[in-house]
Formats: sequence, structure tokens, C-alpha cells
Amino acid sequence: MMNRKTIIQGLALVFLATWAAWNFLRNPDAGRMDLSPYESAGTVAAEETSKLVRGRGEVVLVIPDAGATADPVMDSQVGAFRKALGVAGKARIRAVSTVKIDGFTAMRTGGAMPVERLGELLKMYRGVDAMVFFVGLPPCGPEVLGKPVIGNTRIVVLTAMFPWYGNLVRQGLIDVGMVSRSTVSAESGDKPGTTRAVFDREYEVLRSP
Repeated sequence: MMNRKTIIQGLALVFLATWAAWNFLRNPDAGRMDLSPYESAGTVAAEETSKLVRGRGEVVLVIPDAGATADPVMDSQVGAFRKALGVAGKARIRAVSTVKIDGFTAMRTGGAMPVERLGELLKMYRGVDAMVFFVGLPPCGPEVLGKPVIGNTRIVVLTAMFPWYGNLVRQGLIDVGMVSRSTVSAESGDKPGTTRAVFDREYEVLRSP
């Protein structure tokens, strides 16, 4: 049976979610969100993934479970990824799996997916050419992400920057990480306004050795 504290916390989360949704709907600018950074992220993620799998094979996407709530940011990233993957080569999306991260899970994991769920997905799709995570990976080691466990599956992440990502990349447990910059870059190595320029202002790429 749930105790009183748990019930109160649950009600508080429901209230906050309802309040946020109400404010979003009543805001006249709510539908004017600039989705170009997220679309550029999805596009570059697809290009990087296609390079890793040499333009062929099967790819699994892992995204947050938004429930019944529309998520224009995630929709724009995944939509751009699908389109760009088809342009970049012959790799195809085998499946899209979701991860539920509620308020209690986020407090326990720091906002990343639970390591138990990560293990389940890696086991389920062992041997797939690449898995692309649009949800944060938890701190873990070779016992979870090592090649003896996942085979030749390449791991790609497109998320906010988590403190343990650097170590995962150095160990080769993440092949490519595209993470949000702490501050928006004022410089870009590409022509202003191009997809890559938009991406470079908002994200940086981490690569395994």
C-alpha cells in the first residue's frame, strides 16, 4: 500500500504536469517553437549512424515514452533521423523502443534511463548493427555495454551531456555521442544557416578512440 508521502508526491507531479500543459496551451506562442536545432540533430545523428554501419544494416531507435502527450521536440528529431537515414544509405530502422522515465525514476537516475531497462534492450536487440539512444544512458561499464555482451552493435547517443559520458566514450562503450553544448557556440565550421551549422552551434560530437 502506498504511504501518505508517496501519494502526496504523486499528486504534486500530476498538478505540475497539468499546470505546465495548461500554460503551454494558453500561450499564444506555444506553437511557434523553433524546431530547427532538433531537426539538425536528428539529421546529423542519422548521417553519423550511417557512417558507422557503412550505409547498410538494421538500426534500433530508443526514445522516451511521452505517453499521451505530444512531444514536438522528439518527433522532429526522429522524423529528421528517418528521412536522413534513407538519404545517407541503405540502413533501415528495425524498431523504435520506448523508455518510461517518470519523476521518481529521474530522481533515482539523474535523468538517465534505468540501467535495468538498458540491459533489457541490449539483450533484446543483440547483434543489431546500431542502437541510437535519444534518452540518456546511465553510468555503467563493460559488464553492460562491452562487446562480449552486445556483440558488434554500435552505440550512438543524442542527448544532453551527462558527466559520465566522457568515460564511456574513452572506453569505447559509446561509439558516437552527440550532446548538447553547455553554452551555444557562436562559431561554426560550416556555412551559416546550413543543417551542420545549426547543429554545431547547439551540439558537440564525442567519438570513441
